[in-house]
Amino acid sequence: MAAPRCGGAPAFALDRVTFRIDAAPILNGVNWSVERGERWAVLGPNGCGKSTLLTLLAGRAHPTSGTVDLLGYRVGRVDLGPLRRAIAWVHADLLAWVPRFQTVLETVVAGMRGAFVVYDRIAPAEADRAESELRAVGMLPLRDRRFVTLSTGERQRALIARAFAASPALVLLDEPCAGLDPRAREEFLTALSAAAGRSAAAVVYVTHSIEELDGSYDGVLLMKAGAGAGAGPPATQLTGARLSRLFDVPCEVIAAGGRFWLHVGGARRSGR
Repeated sequence: MAAPRCGGAPAFALDRVTFRIDAAPILNGVNWSVERGERWAVLGPNGCGKSTLLTLLAGRAHPTSGTVDLLGYRVGRVDLGPLRRAIAWVHADLLAWVPRFQTVLETVVAGMRGAFVVYDRIAPAEADRAESELRAVGMLPLRDRRFVTLSTGERQRALIARAFAASPALVLLDEPCAGLDPRAREEFLTALSAAAGRSAAAVVYVTHSIEELDGSYDGVLLMKAGAGAGAGPPATQLTGARLSRLFDVPCEVIAAGGRFWLHVGGARRSGR
């Protein structure tokens, strides 16, 4: 298969997608498409199918029924190997795949090569590209540190640099703030905005915390029990009424400073 198309096709399109493991439905009739360059969040409770959705978008699984089009190609009709190289996927398992001896710079360069290990000499152009992305996420001073010695927040920022340094067409982020303290979370979100702002890639950010989202997102997909429960601009989806139904608990949403904040369990204010 040739390199992914850059024409008018969306970054991806899902049509009536169902995914089952044995007889158990994980996804059920999902319809969703995102244009190139857009940023979308996927929000929903644990176990609603968010990570499985990313597995399909990463070209790592086929739907049980329905169709998945990635970067203009129909999954099931093309060799997914070359297609996967145009998709950057940041998830928790990546941490275990980075060798203990590898530096931060080498980890970013490995991602540019579609690998996890750098065995040979890094070319000057590769180093320049990697350093540019590390600078964007505030990690350039740690370029020569071993990746495994970084804090959790530093590792996540380094993985963001690794993802965007490969010039992907699609970036998938699976709960990247999990385990981060408030300061590390804010540093990560700032780094993500800087990296995404330099890229033409479509971005899908999976979370169950609306506090991680800001006004830069084009849309939010709500998911519940393996199905879409709403999709549209953040202001229309991140409301107390919608999130109360999504999480099955009274919710109040406060929008302030371009961010969204969730209060759970108390009486909701009228109009929220």
